[in-house]
Amino acid sequence: MAVTVMIIIVMKRKIDWPSAAISTVNASLTPAVPAASAVSRRSDSPRRRQRSMATVQALNAAAREVLKEKSIHALSISELCARIGMTTGAFYSSFDSKEAFFESLQRSACDARVSEFDALLAGIEEEDLTLDQICEHFVRYLVTHARNDHGLLRASMLHTPQGGGDHWEPFRELGTRYKEALVLQLAPHLKRLAPRERNLRIRFANQAIFSLIVHAVLNRPGPLLLEHEAFIVESTRMLCAYFDA
Repeated sequence: MAVTVMIIIVMKRKIDWPSAAISTVNASLTPAVPAASAVSRRSDSPRRRQRSMATVQALNAAAREVLKEKSIHALSISELCARIGMTTGAFYSSFDSKEAFFESLQRSACDARVSEFDALLAGIEEEDLTLDQICEHFVRYLVTHARNDHGLLRASMLHTPQGGGDHWEPFRELGTRYKEALVLQLAPHLKRLAPRERNLRIRFANQAIFSLIVHAVLNRPGPLLLEHEAFIVESTRMLCAYFDA
């Protein structure tokens, strides 16, 4: 009320206000500053995001274990949440559906492989490796990660997403990255071949090793299984013999 009266007087008469009075009026019209407790609640959002990321990582790890034995259709969200002490309500506050979670899991796995593969390439480039050594590094990398993620890979190969869509796209992008890197690494060792034949041979070798791994993940045919060290040794021998032919 006092503020209103003061404003009316100012409008009727030109008065030179003392600075203290002006400060009082300005202070009364200034919005209140949020309480310190409210500021601190907002400032802890990075911490909440960190906890959320840790929860998603725990979900991903649990899902990888379940998918070693079950398909994505058979995977139970309540069972998955129980493994890490999470409620299904909390799960569905982060993911719209099991399908959305599975897509996130696939993308997360592929993103991790990209950074690891870049580190592998950096190591290869630092050393003066022979063609046989590059092949061995490449095959060992692919087989090792196929072993670690064989449940996720098998589930992805066998899964048909609801409503269609290309659920294999993250893996296709990753495979293209592998293929192009292999061409760059091996081409200097195959200069005896014409450029077109050299390119075709490297790309077909990449196709062949991926076919071997996919067959091993889906069917476990033998005589060598994915977990056998001889699988790596013989696959590398096959690639090197093909390049030497």
